[in-house]
Amino acid sequence: MNNKPVFSRYTHEYAKEGKVALFNSLRLRPVFISQRLYDLVKSYINEGNNNLSETDLSLAKSTVEELKKQKVIIPDEKYDDMVIDRFKAITGKPAIRVTYFIMTDKCNFNCSYCFMMKEQEKGHLKRLGKMKPEVAKLALNTFAKWSYTNDEDDRMIIFYGGEPLLNFPIIRQIVLDAEKLKEEDKLAKDTKFAIVTNGSLLTDEIAVFMKEHKIGIGISIDGDSLVTNSSRVFVNGEPTFDKIMQAIDTCKRNGCDDFSLSVTISKSCLENFGNTIDFLVNKVESNNIGYNILMNLDGDEKESEEYAIAASKFIIKSFEIFRKKGIYEDRIMRKVKSFVDGKVHLFDCAACGGNQLVFAPDGSIGICHGFLGTKNYFSGSIFDPDFSPEKNQDFLEWSKRSPVNMEECQNCPALGICGGGCPFNAYQQEKSIWALDKRFCIHAKMTSEWLIWDLYQNSNKENQ
Repeated sequence: MNNKPVFSRYTHEYAKEGKVALFNSLRLRPVFISQRLYDLVKSYINEGNNNLSETDLSLAKSTVEELKKQKVIIPDEKYDDMVIDRFKAITGKPAIRVTYFIMTDKCNFNCSYCFMMKEQEKGHLKRLGKMKPEVAKLALNTFAKWSYTNDEDDRMIIFYGGEPLLNFPIIRQIVLDAEKLKEEDKLAKDTKFAIVTNGSLLTDEIAVFMKEHKIGIGISIDGDSLVTNSSRVFVNGEPTFDKIMQAIDTCKRNGCDDFSLSVTISKSCLENFGNTIDFLVNKVESNNIGYNILMNLDGDEKESEEYAIAASKFIIKSFEIFRKKGIYEDRIMRKVKSFVDGKVHLFDCAACGGNQLVFAPDGSIGICHGFLGTKNYFSGSIFDPDFSPEKNQDFLEWSKRSPVNMEECQNCPALGICGGGCPFNAYQQEKSIWALDKRFCIHAKMTSEWLIWDLYQNSNKENQ
């Protein structure tokens, strides 16, 4: 019987300045050894006792035993099969914890990178208008029904658009109805609220309501006036920056101090890194930022790859600044948390995992708001009493959409921290949610390598 140890197929090597980082993409614990020691280990595994001195042989054996503990080296290939099967078994079980209420598909902005507008230009988008009171009430009851049975503790109701504040009266209704359902023990008491808005319609009255009901406010702004106005304009072509800044001032004036910024990494953003970071850190002074990587809607693969590399560098460089300032950037922190906790990040969005309901203004139910224009994956309805995300084929399919279930991802060093990116972006390119989100692949791989060497550098500093 051959008990010869082997390197896990999920082990990847990174070499730098005479050091090697051995990283099991499912264990997420890098092991750092010298290049010479790594060569000894490989020689021992491949050739046994041949050509090694007694001293080198002893060193190689002891190192192999340590690498076994770290799962960099495994007893046999069946061990890897057992591990990946364990992660696969977690998927395929829809459990609702997030919902998007599309308050309206109308917007008073005309942002150049908006995927909703691109869908409209293609003739896909049939205007649905504003969500009506009766639809909102049924939608809320549907979410309460399916989220209440979920044991997760991070339930969230998100108001989205278009521009959701075009329909603020219905937002108010939903929040007040939800609070009542909490009191009646029909909606989980830990359910939180959030809104993603361009801010142009935010008034003191609305801000006070948001503050009273603990509604997290996410305001879309990409940087200073030059950067923001290059991509974000009103429908009449007028610049939006000043109006957005008024909204930020309104938040601060009314005590909504935990507002966050939704920053899309446009080409102008990339070209003005210094000014953009200075603006976000020193001018706006928000402790929460979420970066959005542009979707590849035009299909130019070379340009898309160049953009993805530049955007990934932008995010990493930003994070190096933000962590010193105590600023939380959501996109990279998902990976940082996975890496630090040693916990595989199975899904990068709530739709993957089957954890999300999207309510369209007409009452149809989908799983991803990106498909609102085409209505792909909008196969449910609030008017159907038999609707069940646990039985709906779309939700069952999306609940499995994780890198651990994607063959192309198995050899990727970022397998454990990736989460799979955006299925909508993948669909735009390959007409399948199971295709790779190639821009996100680049971002995940670059972040994974950076995390490994950043850990090494910081560990060395602590030991000096």
